Amino acid sequence: MVSTQIRREPPPEHLIVVDTSILWCNDKEHPVSPEFNDFWSSNRDLIPMYLILPEVVLGELHFQQTTSAGKIIKKVDQELDRLTAICCKNYTNKHSKDKAKHQIYSKLDRWLKSVGGLIAPTPVSSINWNELIEKSIWRIKPFSFDPDNTDNEKGFRDALIMETFLKISNDNLNDNKNIIFICKDYLLKEAVEDKTKTNTNVLVFETLQDFGAYIQLTQEEITNKFVKSIQTRAQKKFFSQNKKDSCIFYKQNITQQVEERFPEKLTFDETVPSASASSGMLSLASLVTQHNTWINTKTTWWINATRFTSLEGEREYHWATDLTVAQKYTKNLPSPPTLLTSVIESTTKIKLIKFNVKWKANVRSNGKFYDIDVSPVQYIESSTEIPNEEMLNRWQLL
Repeated sequence: MVSTQIRREPPPEHLIVVDTSILWCNDKEHPVSPEFNDFWSSNRDLIPMYLILPEVVLGELHFQQTTSAGKIIKKVDQELDRLTAICCKNYTNKHSKDKAKHQIYSKLDRWLKSVGGLIAPTPVSSINWNELIEKSIWRIKPFSFDPDNTDNEKGFRDALIMETFLKISNDNLNDNKNIIFICKDYLLKEAVEDKTKTNTNVLVFETLQDFGAYIQLTQEEITNKFVKSIQTRAQKKFFSQNKKDSCIFYKQNITQQVEERFPEKLTFDETVPSASASSGMLSLASLVTQHNTWINTKTTWWINATRFTSLEGEREYHWATDLTVAQKYTKNLPSPPTLLTSVIESTTKIKLIKFNVKWKANVRSNGKFYDIDVSPVQYIESSTEIPNEEMLNRWQLL
């Protein structure tokens, strides 16, 4: 038997560019997310990886941490004022926001050097500013409406991050390097994918977990070209709008599977106040109960990344694909408006239900999949929240 394996060559350099969302950490004592540091430490020796941080991403981290420090300094000032009043002795704070700003930059710089990273300046001179301004005016991705003020636009910093990444990828277009962009922001990720879809050196991932699965695939005895080919083919094999007769999502009727196996997960269940049993009058709580029906007004299905999980033998590749069902629910209130509607506001919520599909396939040396076997859909988790316009736009629930 002729092996289907295409024997591995030394992996090429990988230039890793990340969005702020990948490095952000709620605990500002850390320069970046400990999850990212752990990921980098665990994987940096598996493939040649070099971190390139857009100037704007470093700036955002610097701003966030300086702002947090500034709030603490303000509280210290207030406490010292109280101490001065109590002791009748002047106590002053030796720290300032400007001093903290300088120290935090030094902290971030030390971290970047510790991982061997470089800063990529914003390519101001090469940006097509007329195009960028037009996209800003019309809220074209990565621009969007500001969820806190729909008269404003959001996305200028994201646009500069995108332009920085495009400059990096174009500068390395003819080199034997893979250019990786990792970004959780949906609009920015989609905008970069649109701009780089003809560049075979570029790969875009939503999470560190997705990129980690790709790194795992590179460790098999196959060439870099085959790794990128099979990663792309796996995604399309699970879902392709143009090949509904052969892709797993439509051929296995995944939507029907989910609806039949998990009907209770696809409904909205919220506890509402019960009517007062002791009152002879119809209480406000009972009125709320009567009109607290949530109606599903829109549902969208999202196919997330397909991740490589393992290789058995020389040709049996195992994959996992995540799905998200996004539902928009609106509270049913009486119409025409009554006194009740002045007490209870019409409310919208979104519910996100996550599922996972595990599947395997034999892969020929030309990258084609055959003997595909799909396991039953598995439920992962659900979450419900009150959305802003940006969230509704991200899940296309407007």
